[in-house]
Amino acid sequence: MDILVTALTLSLSASATGAPFAIRGGAAEIVWTNSYRSDGEDWINDIAPMRDGSFLAVGFLNRVDGDAPSDWRALASRFGGDGAVSWTREYGAGGAIDAFWTAREREDGALAFAGLTTRVGPGGINAYVAVTDEAGAILKENGYGAAGY
Repeated sequence: MDILVTALTLSLSASATGAPFAIRGGAAEIVWTNSYRSDGEDWINDIAPMRDGSFLAVGFLNRVDGDAPSDWRALASRFGGDGAVSWTREYGAGGAIDAFWTAREREDGALAFAGLTTRVGPGGINAYVAVTDEAGAILKENGYGAAGY
């Protein structure tokens, strides 16, 4: 059985290494590691195994840009079973909060994500559900919550 490990890093300089994660085999051997690095905080919240042997890592990044407000963007990255990056996408808009907490592959091959957003929904911070195609392009997204919260 594989064990999936995730972590956080604060990448506030160009030399920082990014949000690391590792795939470990059952005997505690490290099969491969990888990381994602932006110019701010990088979080990998979940790694979901896919039916084809690849993995989907999800989380968010928080770009820090001088006096500008925080810019949280949801993050998804798909990796082959050998750790090679298939694709990486960021979701969201400047000045908004978007983050993925978890993801799963649907029976039809589409990817379903859950998290939070201030960009979609009735107002404030909303629960966020998005469905993408196999390459991460948004097919549908919804925010759920109460106005004013």
